[in-house]
Amino acid sequence: MRAVTRLLAATAAIVSAIAMVGQACKPVEVIEPPDAGLKECKPGPVPFCAPAAPNDPGCSSDDPSSKLLAELPRATKYPPGCAINFVGGRDTGGDCVLAGICRCVGGDAGTAVAADGAVIDLSSAVRWTCYP
Repeated sequence: MRAVTRLLAATAAIVSAIAMVGQACKPVEVIEPPDAGLKECKPGPVPFCAPAAPNDPGCSSDDPSSKLLAELPRATKYPPGCAINFVGGRDTGGDCVLAGICRCVGGDAGTAVAADGAVIDLSSAVRWTCYP
């Protein structure tokens, strides 16, 4: 009889332990934080500079050398060294696609002499380089 009582007590202890472990492993509802998920991916230009002052050298948004520049506000100049990324939407993996990059280059101070003897003002020799 003692053996049966011990067996029942041991079984009860095991069942209690299993029940406590089951309580500890109870599933919990997970709530995503508000900043989780895809970041904003607004198509269009993302300039990494402020527009140039009216009398400062700069690259014009009216330059027809790249179709990307047509996405910029008209009649705006950007200073030499300015880079502008053009976002094109999302890819199938949900990442933002970089449609192109334009950089305003040039604007060195001083003058140069062309092969024909003409003096070139380098402060106005700024231009866009764009990819693609």
